[in-house]
Amino acid sequence: MESLLTPSKHLVSAVCNSVHFHLHAICHIWPSLTDNMATSIALALIHSHLDYANSLLYGISSTNIHKLQRCQNTTTHLILQQPGTPSVQYLMDQHHWLPVHAWIDFKIATLTYKTLSSGQTAYLRELISSYQPSRSLQSSNQLLLTVPRANLTTGQCAFSISSPFIWNAIPLSVRAVRDVPSISTFKRRLKSFYFHSLAS
Repeated sequence: MESLLTPSKHLVSAVCNSVHFHLHAICHIWPSLTDNMATSIALALIHSHLDYANSLLYGISSTNIHKLQRCQNTTTHLILQQPGTPSVQYLMDQHHWLPVHAWIDFKIATLTYKTLSSGQTAYLRELISSYQPSRSLQSSNQLLLTVPRANLTTGQCAFSISSPFIWNAIPLSVRAVRDVPSISTFKRRLKSFYFHSLAS
């Protein structure tokens, strides 16, 4: 499928180049930064690039995911590393940074929540629909979305494919829109779910 995703490949290259540029610049001033300053810079200048438009990267190859993950690991190691710290993963956990593949899913799930809870935006709401089984089943009460079959036109990365696939994999206790009072609560529950899944 990724042969069809040339824009995503270019996006990965652009993100990696931007991260490396900022890391090179920050290294010159890094010794004079406090821990809080280093964290703020990492979030503002580098992690924001990894976050930008990453919902478009769903379904890209493991090779490109690995490239982005190396950027995140390098950022964590160079800017946040401290003497005696066990590992880069430990630092990522401490700063509540999900790995790249989970962060992509997180962004799509969050966008799905916003779409279902508010109906905005209309064009995204038209791309997803509630799952309605032909007869009464237990799944009728699970607030699932219909997963359409991918084709060469839409591809696996299309929101109409990625959104229900990711949404349905989230526990009902996290994605029950009517029981979640705000987007911040949903994000907190969702991030806890992903961290727990990665740890198990």
